[in-house]
Amino acid sequence: MKKLFKLLIASVFASSFCVGTAFALPALQLGNGSGDWVYDTTTSTWVTTSDSFTLNAYANATLDDGGNGDYAWDSAANVMTAYLVASAIPGTTTDPAFGISLTGGPSVSLVGSGYGTPPVEDLNSLSPHGVYPTYFEIYEFVFDPTTKGLIVDQQPGETGSGQGYTHTFDIDVLSLAAGVEGVHFDLFTVFGDGIYDVGSTAIDKNLVYAFAPFSHDAEYQNCTDCTPPPCEPTNPSCEPPTKVSAPATLGLMGLGLLGLAGLRRRK
Repeated sequence: MKKLFKLLIASVFASSFCVGTAFALPALQLGNGSGDWVYDTTTSTWVTTSDSFTLNAYANATLDDGGNGDYAWDSAANVMTAYLVASAIPGTTTDPAFGISLTGGPSVSLVGSGYGTPPVEDLNSLSPHGVYPTYFEIYEFVFDPTTKGLIVDQQPGETGSGQGYTHTFDIDVLSLAAGVEGVHFDLFTVFGDGIYDVGSTAIDKNLVYAFAPFSHDAEYQNCTDCTPPPCEPTNPSCEPPTKVSAPATLGLMGLGLLGLAGLRRRK
């Protein structure tokens, strides 16, 4: 049911964050880096079972810079602060629910954590999409303007491309609390000056301006703790069920008929 809900929500929201022509890119994307990444077509999510991996974040450039839009860039249009969310799956109130080492240059810092639907419990929090509420951590980082170049749609089969920016995270999963099967990753930017005000007590911050669509997010799965253990395509190393070939099946049927014939003769 959660997977179906995620797919339905994705179809509703994807158009809200894809602008321009049919070849436009989502405002923000997450994509596979190093590790055994596989795109799970059931949940429309990049999945890895490697304890150590890299994860790429992408953002469109502004229209003036050959991109598809303007998403919380500063007044000089050369710096964009963004936020990577790491969340426990399935939902849990355990704090902390996981231990990760997440690096990616001097701009990366842990700015908040808690339980619920990040970044805050207001009308513009991330959509639950089968993940929230749960324990989460929010990491702030800045897209480096010197990384501007051609980026492509990270969803397999899509052909969109344009000018954009790339940020790479090095992530090690160090521990998972009991019952936690993995860590899900989302990406968002906020309104105004683009800076998430952790200390604000406003009831409705109207924070989220753009986020990576659900078809462009990612997660780590701990295969040994999954129930049931994921098989293809989320874990290509998982042995598929043994298949009996057609000739072998016919052979078994033949043996069965011979057995019945022998039984009749004995009677």
